[in-house]
Amino acid sequence: MNYKYTHIKKTSSLLFCLFFVFSFLFSQTDDAEILSDTIVKKNKSLRDYQRSGEFYPYIKFEEKDTLEWPLLFDVTLNFIDIKTFDVKNEIFTSVHYFTSYSDYPFEWVQPSNGEPWDMNHSSWITADLRESELRAIGDAIREEYDEPADSILFYGNKISKEARLIDSEFDHRWDLANYPFDTQKLIFEFKSFVDTSLILKKVLLE
Repeated sequence: MNYKYTHIKKTSSLLFCLFFVFSFLFSQTDDAEILSDTIVKKNKSLRDYQRSGEFYPYIKFEEKDTLEWPLLFDVTLNFIDIKTFDVKNEIFTSVHYFTSYSDYPFEWVQPSNGEPWDMNHSSWITADLRESELRAIGDAIREEYDEPADSILFYGNKISKEARLIDSEFDHRWDLANYPFDTQKLIFEFKSFVDTSLILKKVLLE
């Protein structure tokens, strides 16, 4: 009798152990599948995040919307004249064109909802100095690539161009350590007041 009881006890223990092992294995498999699903859901590309509308600037794009963040503006300074650039002066005057190029027209219509966007360059980037020194001459000149004859005004995939003539004063700190064999550097700093996740600037000096 004791033998049968011991045998039944051992068999029950063995079955319990087998049940526990199978339960553990299935549990691990389920966890792995859940973990796998979680990884797939989190493994979004930067483009997916930028276009989801869940994050700044909270604008949802569909596949047919061709606009991509960040917008890239090529910026050039075309110098016309530099005045009073002399070791006796700490301020000189520069007359130059501040010109920007973009891959988008001045009005971009979002295909998914027909919403027009203001893509004038000055809405996104500006040439800023101290207010008392900035003297823009006239309104900005805007040109858009409408026909093949316009190609001479553009390059690459750029289709819009905005130029503003500026006559402004600049402070300059002279470095005369190697005078009269010194080489002076005129440093222009470009700033943007828009988040760099939205726009980037490529600076070209001419």
